[in-house]
Amino acid sequence: MTNEEEFLSTADQIAQTEKPKAKVHNEFVMTFIENFERLIPVLTKTEMRVMLCILKFLNYQNVYNLTQKAISRDTGITTAGVSKAMKVLRERKILAETEDGVGYINPYIFSKGHIMEVKKNIQQISFVFDGDSLETEEIKKPF
Repeated sequence: MTNEEEFLSTADQIAQTEKPKAKVHNEFVMTFIENFERLIPVLTKTEMRVMLCILKFLNYQNVYNLTQKAISRDTGITTAGVSKAMKVLRERKILAETEDGVGYINPYIFSKGHIMEVKKNIQQISFVFDGDSLETEEIKKPF
């Protein structure tokens, strides 16, 4: 066997070997830092805590299904405080909800799941945000 044949044989073996996958033991969410950074000065501590609670329970495709009472229990914020914070987060296009109460978080700020799947669903998600663009003065398209 020549060096070239040996090299090709080894390359084939490597290509056929299954790549090890990283195992994640904790929940995670991708954050688009520039957009998140722009929100820090405009959100109150309460609004930030409500947003972080939602992130903790975020499902794939940027969907959350939490009641204000559940957020209140998790954060220690009164339900009235949670309600006020969520109103501001919706006004700033950080959160949106469907008529049946399914919530979405803006994928231009945070993304959970495969980024290509989230990108495919941008049109559907923007419809939930009243059909408007997901962009605001603080939130820019990251991809």
